[in-house]
Amino acid sequence: MMPTFLSRTLLLGVALLGPAAMAAEPTQIVFKNGRSVPLSALALQGTNLVVTTPVEGYVAGQSFPFDSADHIYGERPESVGQAIALLASGKPADAAKLLEPVLAVHQPTAKIPGNFWIEAARAALVAYALDGKSPRADAIGKEISDTRPGRGVDPFVRFGKALTLPPSTKIEERLEALKDFTTDDQPAAVAAYATFFTGKLLRDEKRDPEALEAFLTVTGVFPTGSIFLNAAAEVNAADILSGLNRRDEALALLNSALRNAKGTALADEAKRRLDSLK
Repeated sequence: MMPTFLSRTLLLGVALLGPAAMAAEPTQIVFKNGRSVPLSALALQGTNLVVTTPVEGYVAGQSFPFDSADHIYGERPESVGQAIALLASGKPADAAKLLEPVLAVHQPTAKIPGNFWIEAARAALVAYALDGKSPRADAIGKEISDTRPGRGVDPFVRFGKALTLPPSTKIEERLEALKDFTTDDQPAAVAAYATFFTGKLLRDEKRDPEALEAFLTVTGVFPTGSIFLNAAAEVNAADILSGLNRRDEALALLNSALRNAKGTALADEAKRRLDSLK
């Protein structure tokens, strides 16, 4: 059943105990009548959500109309953050491997408010685009757009195309292709990704002042895009700042990254850099 005020208070108390305690909270599909069922006990069959594993109050075979689902309750799968950290660290293939199981498990929730599938799918699209796996990126893009009936093609689909420009494409053309996704009228999620990868391109070209501006824009203008991209941008910005002898600013960014990316490879990298600066 839907958590009461008391149960929400208890959950808050559990949150204060740390990530290990929170991990025990399973993803739930909450229905409009206030009752809920663990996602692991449900399967989407046609237009119904069907109980596949008996759980308290429900028997196998019991079904509910899909449109009776109200929202998703629970914690983001840890592997999503870990995958985005890998993606931002130049390991798209490893990121995709972590994301595929999430896409499979959470697919039934893709059209339910508060789902974790959309974030995972967008990250997977970016991973496959960066890894040169355009057919898989295109397939995921279509699935994402299908969750938004009447709203056209998802911006991440076009963003993926910008990431798959041929290697011979000049740097200025690549930057121009990404620029379309870094404006204020774009969703924060795609703008954060585009701005971060703009910074990466500039860094590769040794254009550090411009790269620094891009990385700081991720956290300063598009902070709601992704907490893990924020951390990746902070690590990159800190690296540039430390090279400019702006140690205090670099330390502040690395401490922030350590908090934002807890439990991922980015947190390990932030810790390593912090230790080297102290």
